[in-house]
Amino acid sequence: MRTDPRDPPSAPSDATVEMGEGERTELLDAPRPDAADSASAMSGVADARSGERLLVPGERLGPYRVESLLGKGGMGRVYRATHTGLERAVALKVLAPEVLDHPEAVDRFLAEARAMAKCDHPNVVRVYDVGEMEGVHYISMEYVEGEDLSQIVDEGGRLDPGWAVQVLTETARGLAAVHAAGVLHGDLKPSNILISRRGRAMLLDFGLAKRRGDEPGSAGRLFGTVLFLPPERFLGKPYDEKSDLYALGASFFWCLSRRFPFPGETLADVRQAIAAGPAPLLCDLDPRVPGPLSLLVARLVERDPDRRIASAEEALAEIERLSSSRSAAGARREKAGRVIGIDLGTTYSAVSTLDDAGRPLSLGTSSGLTMPSAVFIDEGGEIFVGAEARRLGRLAPDRLVVGAKREMGRPGFRFRAGGLELPPESISALVLRRILADVEPAIGPVGGAVVTVPAYFDDARRRATLDAARIAGLPVLDLVNEPTAAALSAVVDRPPAQDEKELLLVYDLGGGTFDVTLVETDGTDFRVVATDGDSRLGGIDWDLRLADLMAEAVIAAGGPDPRRVHPTSALLAEEAEETKKALSSRLRATVRLQVGTEVFPVEVTRAAFEARTADLLARTKATASLLVRQAGREWSCIDRVVLVGGSCRMPMVPAMLAELAGKQASSNVSLDHAVAHGAAIHAALVAGRRGGEVPDALADISRTEVTAHSLGVVAKNRGKIENVVLIPRNTAVPCSVSRVLGTVRADQSQVKVICLQGESTDPESCVRLGEFELGPLPPGLPKGSPVQLTYTYGEDGVVRVEGIEITSGASVRATAGGRPGLSQVEIEAEAKRVRDWKLE
Repeated sequence: MRTDPRDPPSAPSDATVEMGEGERTELLDAPRPDAADSASAMSGVADARSGERLLVPGERLGPYRVESLLGKGGMGRVYRATHTGLERAVALKVLAPEVLDHPEAVDRFLAEARAMAKCDHPNVVRVYDVGEMEGVHYISMEYVEGEDLSQIVDEGGRLDPGWAVQVLTETARGLAAVHAAGVLHGDLKPSNILISRRGRAMLLDFGLAKRRGDEPGSAGRLFGTVLFLPPERFLGKPYDEKSDLYALGASFFWCLSRRFPFPGETLADVRQAIAAGPAPLLCDLDPRVPGPLSLLVARLVERDPDRRIASAEEALAEIERLSSSRSAAGARREKAGRVIGIDLGTTYSAVSTLDDAGRPLSLGTSSGLTMPSAVFIDEGGEIFVGAEARRLGRLAPDRLVVGAKREMGRPGFRFRAGGLELPPESISALVLRRILADVEPAIGPVGGAVVTVPAYFDDARRRATLDAARIAGLPVLDLVNEPTAAALSAVVDRPPAQDEKELLLVYDLGGGTFDVTLVETDGTDFRVVATDGDSRLGGIDWDLRLADLMAEAVIAAGGPDPRRVHPTSALLAEEAEETKKALSSRLRATVRLQVGTEVFPVEVTRAAFEARTADLLARTKATASLLVRQAGREWSCIDRVVLVGGSCRMPMVPAMLAELAGKQASSNVSLDHAVAHGAAIHAALVAGRRGGEVPDALADISRTEVTAHSLGVVAKNRGKIENVVLIPRNTAVPCSVSRVLGTVRADQSQVKVICLQGESTDPESCVRLGEFELGPLPPGLPKGSPVQLTYTYGEDGVVRVEGIEITSGASVRATAGGRPGLSQVEIEAEAKRVRDWKLE
């Protein structure tokens, strides 16, 4: 039996006639494998794609089993491994074979282990063991999931000053512990400052470290990244504690400005910059950096070591004083709460806020700048969200939930994981709660948030998104369509020429949904012209096609169908996603798939992948072309093509759009962060309308949305039950439309109004927003008595309906879409359950 309140009603027994010339439209009468082996095999797939000479996943090195490659540097490669006796995950640093011919290499390698072993501090990566096996030298270290500061800045832009102070404080604590142990780091730079998934800053890579008192080496010989080296090293002077402090300051100088204190293309340039004068103040380069923070960093990057802060302990004390003393304006902002924008994605989510100048800043989470929209429930009922959930899910796929966004608003639908049943709204709520918990320590209490939704989401899915926010305890200011958010981000970053307008086509291919939108703007006024899309088409569909290709190759090689073999079947889509990413930059990728006890090398070419998914791309092409045509425009009229969503990295997407539009896509937009950036801009605008402060750069911005779907009512038109459209799709909002209809029969006591959302005339093909009854009507009214219906579609996306029986003046007002996928009781119960869970 169909119980979905969005399901269309069954055909009514009575019907109606339209007022005016010809027939009337009448209103209805109101009736009464083993986890470890699986992990090793799947890690091996990623390694096989790299094309480098690597240790084989599953290979033993002493007591360690290699799982996957994490990265490499000048001294060696780092692997994720497992200590088989302790079942402990470690980072295994292996000296590169090509440097073994240099006698000093092994000595420096061992010096790193000895230096790090002296430090037992939460902000320093720990060393467990050092060894050599069959000529392979290795160090076993604490395995910490996260991103280094270099990655964070490269992907999300300059650090938010507030978060930078927090990270600087923890880094200084680690450095003070290192110095207290009698060790110098020697290679301190952003790529050697790791931010763990729990948000902790940790020092790593002591490849150049020396015990205090060791000889500095030959005069003038420089190790380390040159632009983070202190000026005294260019004069051949010894490296000491103050040298590490300079590197600390230079690292954060770069993270806050994307510049070096003394820049240069060559060593001669750097020397000349040092000789020219002191480094500039950060607040002069970027006014959002507070003066006290600028002065502190300036003291760290003093050219003269004697004028530099004297020790790591002194630096830490200065930083902690800075952290505890906030300006009055900052205190007011903290009390009111910062506003944020959240891109709640099918596969990945991101969050952003604005700096004081109104520029979007990506905020880090425990999973990095993008967080997998994944939830894992372990055997004890503990909840893991994000990257850790994805990692654990490789070992126990039946406990992992992904793709909740696609199922939002489906009444009665439940995900089953870890013995629990959870609605999609609760899964999304856990993702939102994790984001909130991760960003508030850095920016203070969140006073409001805007959450993005696909433009083509219907009312039920939008309401489900609001329900998820309520369950999470997130103070939602508004929802904003993802393409509109992307357009805001693109144009605020690069506005049109003065007194000119631009027509943007925003093509948003996310993990689970697809939208395409036309936006006209002069840089301040954003008017959505038209929008279309498909809420059941996204990058996941490309992944599934690629998984089929991989499975067919295994079958052709005489193996079993991996789609039917556990746990390979559960992990195949994830491997397909990684292969898709590889094919975005290469013409072919080789995958090693373990199916049962056998390993099958599978080569996939970009050409084969594109051929297999050509129909999916054609669907997006047809939708975009129809949108342009129905908007009365030509492709030649489009000034800028904006790509959004990680799936747009597939070369087939920009190539197809370049052919249609005759121009390359805009390059100033981040595929992963533009939507969150635009949501943060919209959040500031909404907060401003509610009495908050709006940055001057955004003060004049306004936007006009359109309805993504037509709105109508069930009625009998020319003898047939139909969806009679009152507000057509792509009507600018807010809008209000009235229509006069007639009663079904004589002496009708009540009128049933059934509100629909959709384009079809067939009510069963539309989404049912809700229904209400108008009555009691005066007795004795003839059949076809006039009833006026007024639909109002507000800027908030809520549909309000008013019905007036004209003869008597009887009226009723209602809000369409009043029945969400979850009842109020269910929302309250889920909110309590989510609040009671401890997020790991």
